[in-house]
Amino acid sequence: MAAPAAAQRGCSWYDMGDLGGYWKDPLMHNIPYDGRLVVARVWYSGFFAFCAASAPYGNEFSVGYAHDFPHPEENLAQMINALSKARMYSGGNIIRFDDPEIFKYPIAYLTEPGGWHVTAAEARGARNYLTKGGFLIIDDWRGPDATRNAWAALRAIFPNGTPMRVPDTHPIFNSFFRIENASRLLSQSDNNMYGRGEYWGIYEGNDPNGRLMVICDVNADVKDYWVWSSRGMYPIDMSNDAYKLGINYLIYALVH
Repeated sequence: MAAPAAAQRGCSWYDMGDLGGYWKDPLMHNIPYDGRLVVARVWYSGFFAFCAASAPYGNEFSVGYAHDFPHPEENLAQMINALSKARMYSGGNIIRFDDPEIFKYPIAYLTEPGGWHVTAAEARGARNYLTKGGFLIIDDWRGPDATRNAWAALRAIFPNGTPMRVPDTHPIFNSFFRIENASRLLSQSDNNMYGRGEYWGIYEGNDPNGRLMVICDVNADVKDYWVWSSRGMYPIDMSNDAYKLGINYLIYALVH
């Protein structure tokens, strides 16, 4: 039997044993709630062009939402468990925004927003989740397609929301580690292949002094540092900074 086309093209999730089952049932490995911190990887039905041509189920089970899953969550969990008193599950669960279970997860993570489209039910669920204290990280944001789709999805969630740049002086960059020049990491990510790397966000009540509900790593892929930190793909200092950033995201979300 021939190998799946995606494996031939180097899409890593096909080399992950039974994790290939996520294409058949995205919820198959979700763990039940047990009090530990678990990151919710946001499921969506769209797809992004990267490897999308080889996705076995077209745009119903996309490569976008599952990109690199669960390696970023696993590696980041090891760091936060070693450096803090947080109890974090070494992995993540896959959850839809229109699933009431989302409220058990203080932090949601969405990747490849170039393929992100929301239904009315998903937009309503995301809005309720975020306004009631949830926090969303959007990462692996690649160029103008991602920008167009991500802003459209966020407008559907927050029709009156105003995306704003998040300055390096924002408390999120000083919630656990003090990161003096947070933009430096994004300026080096992917060598700005997709455009200038910047942090953008959605604030509660459109108040830049209020709670940050959504953080966007625009034109950057921070999780790549988490995924490949043990392989020597990036300089150690950059990988360390990326872990500091991820831990700051999580701690900020937990205390705000």
